[in-house]
Amino acid sequence: MKHIILLAILTCSLNCFSQFGADYSSYGFNFVNDTYNDGLKNWTGTNINDSSKFNLYKQDVQNNYALELKPVNETLSINYNDFGYMDLNPCAFKINIRVRVNQYSGDTDKLSFSLFTGAKKVELQFTSSGIYYANSTNTLEFITSAPTINQWITYSLALDSCSSSATLMLENDAANAFTLNLPDNTTAQNINLEAFTDSNTTFSSEIDHLFIYSNPIKWWLGPSTAFVDDTPAGYTNTTGDRQHFLALPNGEKIGLNENGGGYITFTELTPGGPNLDPFPKFGSGGTKTLRGYFHTSNFNPVQAGISSTSGGHLVNINTTANKVEVERFPLHSYIQDDFTENTPLIYPNNETLGDENDPAIIDDDVYDEFGLDMRHELMCELDFNTSIENVTKTGSISTVRHIAEWEYIRHPSFILQFHEVNESVRPDFETFTGANNDMGEMRHKFEFRLNKDLGYQWILWRDSNNAWQSLNVTAVGDSKKITIRTNTALEKRFLVFSTSSDPDAPGAVSWFYPESDYNTNSTLGKSRTDKTVNYTHDRRTSVTIVADWRKTNWCRMNLYIRNEGLIAPSNGDPNIYEAFQMEALQLFGTPNEILDEVMAYDDTLVTNAIEQNTATQIFPNPFANKLTITGKNLLNKEVKLYSMLGRDISSAIEFISRSNTKVVLRINNLNSETYFLKVGNTTRMINKLER
Repeated sequence: MKHIILLAILTCSLNCFSQFGADYSSYGFNFVNDTYNDGLKNWTGTNINDSSKFNLYKQDVQNNYALELKPVNETLSINYNDFGYMDLNPCAFKINIRVRVNQYSGDTDKLSFSLFTGAKKVELQFTSSGIYYANSTNTLEFITSAPTINQWITYSLALDSCSSSATLMLENDAANAFTLNLPDNTTAQNINLEAFTDSNTTFSSEIDHLFIYSNPIKWWLGPSTAFVDDTPAGYTNTTGDRQHFLALPNGEKIGLNENGGGYITFTELTPGGPNLDPFPKFGSGGTKTLRGYFHTSNFNPVQAGISSTSGGHLVNINTTANKVEVERFPLHSYIQDDFTENTPLIYPNNETLGDENDPAIIDDDVYDEFGLDMRHELMCELDFNTSIENVTKTGSISTVRHIAEWEYIRHPSFILQFHEVNESVRPDFETFTGANNDMGEMRHKFEFRLNKDLGYQWILWRDSNNAWQSLNVTAVGDSKKITIRTNTALEKRFLVFSTSSDPDAPGAVSWFYPESDYNTNSTLGKSRTDKTVNYTHDRRTSVTIVADWRKTNWCRMNLYIRNEGLIAPSNGDPNIYEAFQMEALQLFGTPNEILDEVMAYDDTLVTNAIEQNTATQIFPNPFANKLTITGKNLLNKEVKLYSMLGRDISSAIEFISRSNTKVVLRINNLNSETYFLKVGNTTRMINKLER
């Protein structure tokens, strides 16, 4: 990955870092000097706009960029501020910086790199007399000889704890490793680059890329071990043995796997045994996935990790009697042979991917991950969390609510290796046309798989006359798809997989997609400081459910949701990042029992989840003339409406109903524009539809 990649460094205080734990890798964004990625965005410096001083240039057709610093009898200095989107662990991190000195103009020439982590200071100086660093007494100490001119060299520096020594390695060569004792420093987190000469001749030095990663990797905790007291028969000593179970009232059971990022690797639809493939491992049960087609379908962050058979994401799972919840964790892109080049990764079941000399590993993308292992190298911009919850009503069939959320939390870096995209397909957001570093044409999927050998070969649905129809899947590829729109009736919002075409036969399972507040407000603008929701949008472009016979021994049912995308944290409001959420209900019983439950659907099932997301929700957005506000203590909150210019137009508001948790408004005589609705101390941007 050979774009210049610079970490977004936090500038808030150390307390800001501890709020979210700082327990996984920080990532960067690219210096790509084109229309949609301003290479020096968020950098500040006196001469920053002088291309004769700071020169960003394209090195080759693969979009490899370099930053050249060219002082003449002066000091050039730039500082980076990313508004605090990343968590940098101040005492555990790794730095990769690739430097080339083109020529020295005198003995006083130097190129300096400084990183302030909030606990430590990292300062490296590259001079004609050698390479130096700031030691524990904050004085410069010689490390090794001066960099050879006109030669790119990668310097890798790693620190494991605040009490330990750091290690600097040149070109990933253990023979060129040096121990450094870094000074303590509580300066707010930031990064500086500086070049100096007192000569009348240009001192030219370049930086090809800079990675800074925060450790430790939370999910990398070592080999898998079985839960002896809660491991179903057939799972012992496989990679699918770290199970947490949700037991349903009518005997069904679902198991989520810790090693697989919360994959569903066990299901029991009727008492008596699992209904998945024997030994499903990862990717063969139930999963939530994402594809980013704006950056080609190769942008494919996955829930379970790098390998579909060996996992890689060891996540924290919290289990209560009625809910199994997977804590937020960073996603990786699915392994492709043009993504990786470096050290082998030993998976929890002791399988090893080959080293950098393995012929299957061909790194021909535009990034250089030299010295990084795949855990860092494949990390994408997204955090993910999910849960399954028993929401069965008394005396009814078993019902499970599936929730998932993808947060665009890190600045764009990995995604930009696919950044050469067509302007005509850029996502069209509410206020601007998307940039290369935005997510666009996103496809989110809930997948559920069944073992066809156990009889799951019938797909049932309701036709236009509200009568049952069925398809017997007899060949690989047989499928049924339904399309769901905002006004689709309840009975057309679900598909059933069953062992029989009889709608009264037991043992069927269904995906049901409700037009709930949760799904209507699927795109969230969240505060980076406390994760409260500042605005919501509905950017969905299509919703489908597809049931098919996928391979020889298994069928699947997929819920697909496409949406316009998410705005990158480096665009828009610096205090906001965006997320996408989705929910679906999984129903167990006979097809007719499932139909009855669908028709009796009550969206109060999702009220608690909405309140957990934010104290105030406003929907629909955009709106025609009515708005609903949900939250807490709404009776005591003032509701005001403002134009984009800040003019108070609250007289347009008519209150239809009002309670402590819900307010319904009618807003009259407004043009199709953007407005601000203020509820108490919370202000949201809302959009009026055309009349």
